[in-house]
Amino acid sequence: EVVNPNLTQGCMSQIDRDSNGGVKGDSNPRLTQDANSDDDNSFVENIGDTNDEQEEPNFLSRATIISEIFSLDIWLITESLVNNQTYLCKIWSILNHPQLDSEKSPLMPIFLKINQNLLMTRKDQYLNLILSRSTLVDDMLEHVGISMLMDFFLKCMATDKVESPTGIIELVYDQDLVPKFLAFLNNDIHTPDIQACAGDFLKALIAISANAPLDYMSIGPNSLTSQLVSPEIIDNLVQTIIKKRGSALNITVSIVIELIRKNNSDYDQVNLLTTTIQSHPPSNRDPIYLG
Repeated sequence: EVVNPNLTQGCMSQIDRDSNGGVKGDSNPRLTQDANSDDDNSFVENIGDTNDEQEEPNFLSRATIISEIFSLDIWLITESLVNNQTYLCKIWSILNHPQLDSEKSPLMPIFLKINQNLLMTRKDQYLNLILSRSTLVDDMLEHVGISMLMDFFLKCMATDKVESPTGIIELVYDQDLVPKFLAFLNNDIHTPDIQACAGDFLKALIAISANAPLDYMSIGPNSLTSQLVSPEIIDNLVQTIIKKRGSALNITVSIVIELIRKNNSDYDQVNLLTTTIQSHPPSNRDPIYLG
C-alpha cells in the first residue's frame, strides 16, 4: 500500500485552515493568520471559538478523521510526524485548549489517539518531545482531574525502566512532581474530587515503582518514590494526618498505606545477605526502606 508522502503535511495544513478559518469573515485577525505560523498554540487556539454553531461540528468531524489517519500504524505517516517537531508541538498544544476540560471533551480522543499511537509505535522519537517539555509536570497538573490524561502521562513515565532508562523520571523529579501533587491535599483550596485524582495518581506511581515487578508497567524503585519517603515529605504527610480532616486526611493515609504495601522488603529481588557494594553500587533505583 503506497501512502502519498505529502499526506501528513496536507492533514496538518487542513487542521490549520480549519482552526484558523473556521468562522466566515475576516473581522477577527486571529482567525485569518497564516496557516504556517510558528506559534505552537495556533493549532488549537480557535477550536470551538465560533459564533456559528454549525461550523464547530464540521471542524470536529474533520479533526476526528485526521486523528484516525495519524493513529494508523503506517510507517510513513508516523515517520513524517516524529521527524517534524513543529507537527508534534502542534498536536501536544491541544492540551492548552480551554475546552479540554473533562473526559467528555471531543478533543480528548483526538489527542489520545495520536499521542498513544506515537508512544507505542515510535517510542524513542516521541519521547524526545516529552523530554523537551520544560513544563511537562505543569501540563499534567492542569488536567489532574481527567483520569484518562493522567493514565497517559503515567504510561509515558512507565517507559523509564531500569534496563532501558529514558530520563523521564528524572525530568519530572526536577520539575517537582511529588511536592506539586501533594500540594493538592488541601481542603481549603481543592475539592474532594481533585484531591482524590491527585492521590490516585501518586498511588498508581507507587504501584508501578514497587520493589518486585507486577506487570509491563512496572519500573521499579526510583527517585520519585525515594523522594516520597524523604524526611521532608514524610514530615509533610504526618502533619497532614495530624492537623487536617476530610479528604486530605483520608487520601494522605491511603498514600502512606500504599507506600508500606508496595515496599515490603520480602519482595526484594536482591539478596541483601550476599550483596556487596561492588556488585550493586548505590543508585537512585535502589529499593526504599521504611525503617
